[in-house]
Amino acid sequence: MSEPTEFIEEVLGVLRNAEEEKLEGLFHGINLPPNWFEMVAPEFTGLFGMELTGLIIDISELEDYQLQTLRMAPQNVQDNVKHAIKIDYVVLDSDQNESGTLTLPIYSMDGTYKILLVGG
Repeated sequence: MSEPTEFIEEVLGVLRNAEEEKLEGLFHGINLPPNWFEMVAPEFTGLFGMELTGLIIDISELEDYQLQTLRMAPQNVQDNVKHAIKIDYVVLDSDQNESGTLTLPIYSMDGTYKILLVGG
């Protein structure tokens, strides 16, 4: 995968098709407990079946608190984060058309992209 735009399509495909078995492979975790995936998976499996759109944004567009979290990663990881993934979702079966956005940094290494999760 040579472009971050290809990665967003992969992420959206996994979420749209409820491919739970492929979900964990989309992430790179730093400073997280051994059961980190079980803790974050519900946030993403909760998007299964929703109307989703996504785009790649520059890392500078992250909120300050997200940038502070990113600074907890080792410098070599920080150096490989140039973009973030922004996923907008709409709850289709909701009376109020509830919606929201997830914005997370993308870690790139050797032409592979992963959603970066950093613990403290």
